[in-house]
Amino acid sequence: MHVTLIKICPMAKDVFSRIIEDAQGLNNCVCNTHMLVRRYLSNRERILLHLSSYSGKLNYYNAPYALTQDGIAEAIGIGRNNVPREIKTLMENGLIEAHKARVPGLRNRRTVYVLTTRGAVEAGKIRERVENLKVTVCPSLGEGEKIILKNISEKYGIDPISAAINLNKDLRIDLISLVRKKGKRVHYIEENYRLSRFYGRTGEIATLKNWLNDSKNIMVISGMPGIGKTTLLLKFVEDSLKDRDVFFIKIDGMMGSMDLVHQLSKFMSSIGFPKLERHIHFQSKSLEGEINWNIIFSIIREGIGDAVYIFDNIEEASSEVRSFLREFLKNMEYDRNFKIILVGGGGQNIVPYNLMSRTENMHVGELDMESAYSMLIDEGVSEKQARKIIKKYGGNPLLLALAKSNNQNIVRDYILDGILAGLNEGEREAVEIMSVFRKPVEIRMLLLNNVEFSTIYSLINKNIFQELENEVISLHRVVRTFVYEQLAEEKRRMFHLKAAEYALQKGDTIEAVYHYMEAGKVLKATLLLGEHYRAYMLENPGKIRRIAEKLLSHREQEVPKWILHEIIGDTYKQVGDWSRALSHYESALECVRGNDIFMKSKISIKMAEMLGKMGKVEEAMRLLQNVLSDKMHISRKECLAAVHYILGNLYLSRGNTDDAEANFMYALRYAESSADYRTLGYTYNGLGILHRRIGEYDRALDYLKNAYEYLEAVEDKRGVIIVLNNIGAVYYDKYSLEAEKYLKRALNMAESIGDKWNMCHAHHRLGNLYLFNDKINLAEKHLNIAEDIAEQHGYVSLQVYINISLGDLYAYTNNPEKAMYHFDRAASVATKLNNRYALKIVAQEAIKAFAEYKDVNTDKFKRILEELSGEERREEVFL
Repeated sequence: MHVTLIKICPMAKDVFSRIIEDAQGLNNCVCNTHMLVRRYLSNRERILLHLSSYSGKLNYYNAPYALTQDGIAEAIGIGRNNVPREIKTLMENGLIEAHKARVPGLRNRRTVYVLTTRGAVEAGKIRERVENLKVTVCPSLGEGEKIILKNISEKYGIDPISAAINLNKDLRIDLISLVRKKGKRVHYIEENYRLSRFYGRTGEIATLKNWLNDSKNIMVISGMPGIGKTTLLLKFVEDSLKDRDVFFIKIDGMMGSMDLVHQLSKFMSSIGFPKLERHIHFQSKSLEGEINWNIIFSIIREGIGDAVYIFDNIEEASSEVRSFLREFLKNMEYDRNFKIILVGGGGQNIVPYNLMSRTENMHVGELDMESAYSMLIDEGVSEKQARKIIKKYGGNPLLLALAKSNNQNIVRDYILDGILAGLNEGEREAVEIMSVFRKPVEIRMLLLNNVEFSTIYSLINKNIFQELENEVISLHRVVRTFVYEQLAEEKRRMFHLKAAEYALQKGDTIEAVYHYMEAGKVLKATLLLGEHYRAYMLENPGKIRRIAEKLLSHREQEVPKWILHEIIGDTYKQVGDWSRALSHYESALECVRGNDIFMKSKISIKMAEMLGKMGKVEEAMRLLQNVLSDKMHISRKECLAAVHYILGNLYLSRGNTDDAEANFMYALRYAESSADYRTLGYTYNGLGILHRRIGEYDRALDYLKNAYEYLEAVEDKRGVIIVLNNIGAVYYDKYSLEAEKYLKRALNMAESIGDKWNMCHAHHRLGNLYLFNDKINLAEKHLNIAEDIAEQHGYVSLQVYINISLGDLYAYTNNPEKAMYHFDRAASVATKLNNRYALKIVAQEAIKAFAEYKDVNTDKFKRILEELSGEERREEVFL
């Protein structure tokens, strides 16, 4: 499909004021009449000219349709039945010859016709005879324009051969009929509009394409200035509207309704409907000279066709033009296939209410970060600078183009003059209030702060506010950043207080903490964060840490720093960074005031739990003994319950099941008496591990199922994962296929919250399960993942058992060297941890794994067993 691209410029205006009036009728008709007339060239001469456009070697497998008899008839405008006679005469004269060839789109081979050498010479003579003729382009008004035929391509986009073929006896050309017959489409586009580079917008393009094919005729596109609405539409026209006529006009403040009608009339003339242009022409010469809008809209409705009409820059339209566009929409017949796009602020207000069901709305936002980054890189910006610009200004294409020059004055002028200029006092205050919000807010928030409803929608129409669903609005990021930086300190704090109160009403505590902090209420923010942060830990520990660190940096007020250090420590613990977590817990202990035994105990318990997981059992036990030495001063039994629970785990890690059970029972008693259901759940989990250790699997499952119910009830997701992991381990010991189900569920949940400790456990146990079931590749995959996680995060106590499992795997698969490497490594880690129980398990497993390898020396492992007393069942530490 060809497209005739028409730029709206002075030359185009002159050209299309004289284009012919009607594209309907027979090809052999002169426009303005319906008389049959003779062509300037005979049918045979026109056939020769037509075939001369396809000179060259014939491709017998891909011959053009235009060389068939049907193609020739369509090209020169004669009946199909008349073609054979003309062809026969030309062949008899030796001017053309016939061949059989395949034509794309046609099933069988067809006869095609090409010029002979003699025919090519004859066609050349015809061209020489006509190319310097002065012909008249048939006008819609007046006498038309005379032009040398060979120059017709430059002005009208028609090749001279096609023009000569359609030239009438009186040297006039019906241009519109010719354009329509050749299947060309007209794109009548604002002169200054051109598409250069284009980035992203796949979602917006898809929306436009879907709209093009649905029953809705109207599209309203909004977006702040410079966001790329025009560029988006130019891309849409270029890629998706090749087979549609397009009228693309930019509205400006000086344009009147008749200016727009004149542009429409020229476009309609160019697509073969000159009636509107003719009406305007004769109306201007009439005595009355008054405009009859009913007639104009009736003519537009008649000639609107299947074109796409794009009215850009609506926000600049005068009230006169906006009224015209509204009436324009009212007067169309919407069962037809035309499309209308209104672009810019206030487009929704132009559409009559009864046409809302035929209207689709699309808001154009910022470029996605990847597209914005690509744009800046292509413009020669360094990677570092590109990221810096995007972080500050987002994905507004125009602003990015301005910011890359690093000229802050240009950016400031764009925001002030291009976006904020002309705001009244009420609009400015509404923008200032919104500038402190990082998230979209309900419209009622502004209404409660004495912002008028009309002010809000005025800012929406100006594309400064973006209206989201359910009466929720947001302020464009670039405007928010700029306005916020200009706020006076007193006003900024006042607005942050309003934002904090709004966030609390919405139940967004972390956002309220941020706003109280920015309002200078550091103590209130700290206490609020300390009370509520645990509910947000799984969702975004990094965000909580950043807020706590910022609160910690405030030195102008005395704040309970131990609360903030504890919070930061918990966030590091959550992501498996235990060294940093311990560092902050130690800082928290140093900051605790006076004799706050409960706070000291709580932090010491967290440190002991972590030290135990790191294999530092003696250090962990000393901390817990210190807590117990002050137990007469501890009024909270949940604290004592946690101490005994962790002690139980520590004894269990050393293989001391009696002391482990005694401490678990203490923990159970304290947790029950204080209604501490979370610790109760963990304690039942510990008892489940213990009874699995001594082979009482059914009792272990009973304890673990109790643990699951308590931890699920208190919504402790991490605790639920631990229990699922342990249930899977018990079913593994029972040789049950249920094991895989529980372990996979635990792994999926751990991955969803980024819990590396439990991910490591799940991978390890799945590796053991798959090894037992002879799924060697799966076993090796999961064990290697577990090993990587344990090494990366310093899970030393787990490294012992993961290496034992890897030793078993490689011994089983006849790789004794690799197996020995992992057993040696397991023994080395257990020795460093001074964990005699774990060392026994290493030695036992190594001797058993190498039992069938007579050439493998296991004396060192036998010596270890001789030095260690007792027999213990293999079990990895699981806290």
